Amino acid sequence: MELPLPAETVVSGIDGVLVSHLHPEHFDARARELIARDTPLLHQPADGEQLGEEGFTGLTGPAEDETVSWLGVDVTRVGGEHGFRVIAKAAGPVSGFVLSAEGEPTVYIAGDTVWWEHVETTLRRHSPDVIAINAGDARTANQDRIIMDADDVECVLEAAPDSIVVAIHLEAISHCVLGRSELKQRLEPRYGSRLAVPDDGETLAVSAVPG
Repeated sequence: MELPLPAETVVSGIDGVLVSHLHPEHFDARARELIARDTPLLHQPADGEQLGEEGFTGLTGPAEDETVSWLGVDVTRVGGEHGFRVIAKAAGPVSGFVLSAEGEPTVYIAGDTVWWEHVETTLRRHSPDVIAINAGDARTANQDRIIMDADDVECVLEAAPDSIVVAIHLEAISHCVLGRSELKQRLEPRYGSRLAVPDDGETLAVSAVPG
């Protein structure tokens, strides 16, 4: 699927990059080509050596649950589970990030993870105002689920009743089997504006949970 904007426009003027992990749909060859090597990259420690070998110099790799001050924002790197049991082990480590700054909503970017205990712990510990979750129900060739499906999205909505949940990572990758319309049809009647399912290229501005 084509980007709604040219890749050069997407990365133009960026201050830094959060790298959840190095799977190609998250940090691909085009990103490596366009992102300046001195751009600040916040990543998981497991990926630091490879990023350094590729010439990136502005690297910050906090430990899991460590909070660092990065570009004027407090960022906590949290864990994820990219599937279940042997599938998660084969997929390798993945990360999410919790971003907070004075006067701004706290944002939890969950990354490639299914609903599991660490996600629930992160919600309880950080009480994010906005939660971005990869919700396309991506599956392996054997139909093993590796990111959140509609049931997992509902678990997040239930566990964080004061948060806005933004469902992303839908309809862009061939192994994502859950579409936008299906997710909205399933959950919007119950959760209304607490669930946001943006279109490609759409920008969301969030300052507070609707009352």
